[in-house]
Amino acid sequence: MKRAMVLFGSGGCAVAQAVAYAACAGAWSGETDLLLVTNGASAQAVERTFRLFDQYEKLRALMNQLPGERLGFTAPLNLRAWPEKVERTTLTDWAGDGDDALLCRALFPEKTANHDLNTDLSGHDAAAKVLFADLLKDGLPLNVEEDTRLVLAGSLADGWSAAGVDAFARRAKAPMATVLLMPYAGTDSHAQQRAEQALNGLACGETVYVLGVSESDCASAEPDCPNLVEGLAACCADSFFRSEVPARGMMTYRVASGKLGWESFPGAYRVCLGSLMKAAAAFRLTFGPAIRRGLTSPQWLRDKLIGWYAGYFRGVQKMDEPQRQMMLTELDTACELLNGFIAWMSGMLRNLPPLLRSSGAMEEARKAAEDNYRQYIETAGQLAVMMKEAETSGMLGEKVVHRHDMEDNEAEQMQKIFQQMDQRKQALALRQEELNRRMGGAAQLLMMKQIIKEIQARSEEVHAQAAEAARRIDEAAGFATLEDQHRIATARTKLQRMERYVAQVDACMLIARLEREKAKAAGVRKNPPEIAVDTAMPENGMFDRLALEKLENLPSQDDKNYKRHLAEAESAWPGMLLPVKGNESSLAELAGQMKTKEEYASPVAALLRDMMLAVAKEVR
Repeated sequence: MKRAMVLFGSGGCAVAQAVAYAACAGAWSGETDLLLVTNGASAQAVERTFRLFDQYEKLRALMNQLPGERLGFTAPLNLRAWPEKVERTTLTDWAGDGDDALLCRALFPEKTANHDLNTDLSGHDAAAKVLFADLLKDGLPLNVEEDTRLVLAGSLADGWSAAGVDAFARRAKAPMATVLLMPYAGTDSHAQQRAEQALNGLACGETVYVLGVSESDCASAEPDCPNLVEGLAACCADSFFRSEVPARGMMTYRVASGKLGWESFPGAYRVCLGSLMKAAAAFRLTFGPAIRRGLTSPQWLRDKLIGWYAGYFRGVQKMDEPQRQMMLTELDTACELLNGFIAWMSGMLRNLPPLLRSSGAMEEARKAAEDNYRQYIETAGQLAVMMKEAETSGMLGEKVVHRHDMEDNEAEQMQKIFQQMDQRKQALALRQEELNRRMGGAAQLLMMKQIIKEIQARSEEVHAQAAEAARRIDEAAGFATLEDQHRIATARTKLQRMERYVAQVDACMLIARLEREKAKAAGVRKNPPEIAVDTAMPENGMFDRLALEKLENLPSQDDKNYKRHLAEAESAWPGMLLPVKGNESSLAELAGQMKTKEEYASPVAALLRDMMLAVAKEVR
């Protein structure tokens, strides 16, 4: 079976990078043809993507020359860009003069008709559809055979992706999946609305993955940074390719609430991505600097004995300058790719939405909001029933408790109870507004929905209990003796109390439903959480955040504090991957085990291969 992917715009570039890193780690195992639709993507994103794939293929080619097993760099990835730059840059230019120009003016607003077709087409979906129709009039730009599985992926917020997915989906005749990314940058207030409209009109294919966070979390994400949904998009595509019989229908990918952990990824990802991260850390901390110094200053090792260096690079002193430069180039390629992976993974974790990023604070806010809202609803329900009873009995007139047969002090006491209940309700309402702002609109609506379900379950239960109690009392009254009538009267009094509680539960249900509808109509879903987002690495269940921060922030060797930072990062290296099993070697111990006696064409690639295999044995 052949694998093929068509990736659209900047979102497609990000998914392509996730695929490349998965292949580096060994989580992506099959040969894949990737077509990157570069229109709508930033030049920096396109350049970064092609540079990463070029580095990957260079290292894969070097490792192909090595005998034996290897964990990553096994899957051929064939990336190419399409289309070339659109020469007629606007629909007005496209139409030319005459009838076509009149038709263009009739069909498109002036802003759309004169928009540059080589740039982002957000908000100009009609123009993107026209352009794709012309670009694909002679057929698809990739070879889709009978045994090919095709994945289309891109962000629905950029204009190009929705039109491109629709155009390719209508023309491709192959088992196909679409991976659609909802907007997550939060830079455009209309992006979510446009994405939902585009999603409704897509010809998506048989297997559809819709990925993204709630709208209230969008404002917290940083644009042009690695994002969790891009990594999950690669997981979904790989799952589609690997499945013997792909699942059909529209699916979402839900991660567990709380801290992000390995359980949110396929099982092999802990070994693969974890091994690549520890290998990348080892190259940054130990192997990379030593190899570079040995290649640039061969006499540096005259009085030193480093076992792993002697094993892999013992022929360096006999090399001529061109040979050493070639090996330095290989080292630069490996270090740049590995450092890029560290930055990619760190960026993804730093850019998590608040529900995952600040899981402790969000959980605390949700719990406080739920407790307060239950009290508020119960108080409001009780007050509503009391007010209704007062109105029915004539005790309430113009919000003043009074009845002609009541003593003045009794009326005052009743009035005081109403006032106290109302004051409590208002205080709880004010507190709820504050807590809702803390946890954000999406969490607020979810909380209200859950509490409505709780009240619904309680309502069904108490209604059934009251009905059963009434049936039994009526049944008992039919054959009760005169002496038992007082027991029947007592039971009916208790039933009245139960029915009053049933009325309170029903009032709570009505109030909760009305308030949720009001909140939805007010658009609270868009409200982001007001919890302060710390710039430090968030706690997560994948990597130890302090170890990752120390690795990420390691200064240059010229820094006066370099040795201290290096020692701290090396000491944190064994426990970098979570959960810690306690059998990981220190970096010095692992480096001591890295020895080879074979002569390899690329000692750099051989060391990286052996390093990943050695680490994988510890993290399994």
